[in-house]
Amino acid sequence: MKFAVIGSFWLSENMINAIKITEGAEYYAQYSRDAEKAKAFSDKNGGAKCFTSLAEMANDPEIDAVYISSPNMTHYAYSKLFIEAGKNVFCEKPICVTAEEFRELCELADKKGVVYAEAMMNYHLPQIGGIKAALEFSGDPVSARLDFSQRSSKLERVKSGERISTFNKECCGGALMDLGVYCIYLALELFGYPKKISAFAHFWESGVDIADTVILSYDKFDAVLTFTKLAESAIRSEIVCREGTVSIGQPAQLRNVFYTDANGERKRLCETLSPVECMACELRDFLSYADPCKREEYLRARRRAEEVLTVMDEVRDIIGYGIESAGI
Repeated sequence: MKFAVIGSFWLSENMINAIKITEGAEYYAQYSRDAEKAKAFSDKNGGAKCFTSLAEMANDPEIDAVYISSPNMTHYAYSKLFIEAGKNVFCEKPICVTAEEFRELCELADKKGVVYAEAMMNYHLPQIGGIKAALEFSGDPVSARLDFSQRSSKLERVKSGERISTFNKECCGGALMDLGVYCIYLALELFGYPKKISAFAHFWESGVDIADTVILSYDKFDAVLTFTKLAESAIRSEIVCREGTVSIGQPAQLRNVFYTDANGERKRLCETLSPVECMACELRDFLSYADPCKREEYLRARRRAEEVLTVMDEVRDIIGYGIESAGI
């Protein structure tokens, strides 16, 4: 597949590098509203056809797929444009702002015969299998704490008054959309859909949620999800079971995953991949979804994405954080 990339920052660059090491993928085109920025970014990453018009990019017959890593509020409109043009769409998390938007675009993608999927690292990583296997022989879960507390590298710039999309309500930013989505994905993949959802939030002066706690209640335990862009956690995440504990250093890339048994013996469950290797894992899955034989795996990924968005919809209702997608 020949890929067009929307977005010109470190995440887009990592995806381009993942494309370069993935069989069946080619970095073909780059979009930016600024022509000089598009060319500079394209040149830095090996050269690609440059566009400053999304409509022109959508009409290029050479483009097979589009990777979208623009601000959250653009995901729905950009995805819809390219799906309508018959392009496969691989969109960064969260794939849409609401579950309703996602369902609409899934239906459109099916009508157009294209793949529409979310770039969500932890769902596609092989480490998730190791975690599931460890939990199977660890006895019933007693409690779970999934944390993504990461001090934003842009925090000082935001404090000085600079407009940053992840700290901007109009851009559908905030801790839930940026960090919490990883914790929710991990919880639903490991434990299923919760019986009850509770949520609490603190807000930045710009109106975005900046430090949140979400409680997902199951039959015999609760999963407490904490995430903030203000500070780093030293304890990280752990799933406590009757016969052992799984600890996770970082929920997005599933770094530093360890298992501690009832006797206190600790061992590493799986190796940590680099950010580019993580993105290559999700990219390979995306490419495979075009194969009719992988239809069930593709549909499973879409069902999981819809469930996560449904949880996020409810969390935003509880904490009173109303946001909407924007047009092109």
